[in-house]
Amino acid sequence: MPTIFDIADHILAQTPAPYGLTNRELQKLLYLAQGFHLAQFGEPLFQEDFQAWKHGPVNSGIFHKYKHLGYYDINKPKSEVLKPISEKTAAFILALTLTFCTIGSYKLIEYSHADIPWASKYIPDQNVYLSKPDLKTYFENFASFEDYKAAAEQKLQFHELILSRLKYLRDLPQIGNAWISGQAAAPTERTSEVAVGFLSGLERQLFSNHAKPIYPKLIMGPIPTGGISLEFVSDNPTYLNFHNSELVEVEFEKDGHFEEYEIPLGQFEENFAEVYGKMSV
Repeated sequence: MPTIFDIADHILAQTPAPYGLTNRELQKLLYLAQGFHLAQFGEPLFQEDFQAWKHGPVNSGIFHKYKHLGYYDINKPKSEVLKPISEKTAAFILALTLTFCTIGSYKLIEYSHADIPWASKYIPDQNVYLSKPDLKTYFENFASFEDYKAAAEQKLQFHELILSRLKYLRDLPQIGNAWISGQAAAPTERTSEVAVGFLSGLERQLFSNHAKPIYPKLIMGPIPTGGISLEFVSDNPTYLNFHNSELVEVEFEKDGHFEEYEIPLGQFEENFAEVYGKMSV
């Protein structure tokens, strides 16, 4: 079996001009190669493992070999140093490299952040290992490289929507008390903080549990009496009203039936997981 360093050399050698790969990009192609090889052939491409680092799955050996280059492209290895690999493996690596080498570091990192193996394991500064069985199970959800790429693009679009909505929620306390005709009140910083935390956690919850999530439609805005309303429109809609009085109204709709209750803001903040569970995300 080739080592991860052997496969890295072949990926670098097969990257077509004028494209090059940085350490970060090479890491993500190696991660994709291992995941797809496990899914398609039932066995690892190499024995070395990945860890959940801040910028996605990382193999520490590859990282340390090329860390001196920083963000610069890695030089292609000379043909005479390439270790022999099978024709099947060479064809697999070439197809994967051609599919993903042009995507760029930012997207490749964001793709991996939305993958269950990383999203379900990442803990800051812990460098948790990603198991081969988890990689195999996850990548079995995709029929091809292009299928994965299409799903990853949808996740990236949702991520960017969430980022814009988080900024909107953070800015709401600044709207003042005259944002609507008649009597009104701006959301408090505390109300905004909890709404931001819930929405941010919802994205992580989706990516930690679903290879191909079903994304809810998001509707949000201030409440005239003071607070923030969040609506998640899907087959089973969820409605949340965060009031400045530090009370949250929660309503779930499923098959024409409604479940409603009120909960103190602090208690709600400690129990996001319960609400996510009822939302089936």
